[in-house]
Amino acid sequence: MFQAREVLWNTISEDYKNGNKKHDAWMEIASEFNLDKKVIEKKIRSLVGQFNRECKSKSGAIADESSKWFAFKKLMFLKGKISQVQLSMEGCR
Repeated sequence: MFQAREVLWNTISEDYKNGNKKHDAWMEIASEFNLDKKVIEKKIRSLVGQFNRECKSKSGAIADESSKWFAFKKLMFLKGKISQVQLSMEGCR
C-alpha cells in the first residue's frame, strides 16, 4: 500500500510536496488497517529506517540478495530514493 502511494516516497513525483495529498494517502493506509494515521506513519518510518540500516550494512549487488530481514525485498523499490519518509538512503546506491 505504501509503494502504491508514490506521493509518500517518490521525490520526483509531481505531488510529493503536496501536504494534503500526503495526508490523504496516509489516511487511506490507516483506514485500511483500522489504525490511527500516526501509528501507521511511525511503523512505516521504522521499517524504512531498518531498510536503511540493512542497506548500509551491505555493499553493492550483494545487498539485494544477502539480507535475511523479512521486509528487505519488499522495500527494494525505495533503493536510491531520498525523502523525508525514508530519512536517508545513502547506503543503498
